[in-house]
Amino acid sequence: MAKEISKPHASASRGWLDPIESFQDDIEKFVSPYFRRFPLPGLGFRGDGEGRLFANLDLTETDEELIVEVDAPGVKREDIDITLTDNSLSIKGKRESKTEEKSKNAYRLERHYGAFERRITLPCEVEAERVDAGLRDGVLTIRLPKTAKAREQARKIEIHT
Repeated sequence: MAKEISKPHASASRGWLDPIESFQDDIEKFVSPYFRRFPLPGLGFRGDGEGRLFANLDLTETDEELIVEVDAPGVKREDIDITLTDNSLSIKGKRESKTEEKSKNAYRLERHYGAFERRITLPCEVEAERVDAGLRDGVLTIRLPKTAKAREQARKIEIHT
């Protein structure tokens, strides 16, 4: 496991930059929890600052089906659980790292490991027995065919001038 590099304690002598470094430390303590809540581009997961992960996803709709695409880089198929109940889709998973390199010093670690969960309220009824899911290139794709009733209820609304 990589060692964290710690800064000298505030009481340690830091020379003529002491007031500036102290101010910088105070700003970092105040600001960093806020920025941890924003997703980092390209990683596929975002944290909530409390150690929980959320997988980024897209929900799109066609005339025939709903399509859910979930970013799941580094997640194995056997570590994903998908559950459909009434009008709710639940996606749970975990991403683990078992590699440890003691020969390298890490100065910054931004990859997240742990469990994630997303729950989506579906906008229409789907045929549960025909739902299909696949995992390819770090993207989980779930296809949820609409029921005949849901397909019939969709109608185009005209906009008048």
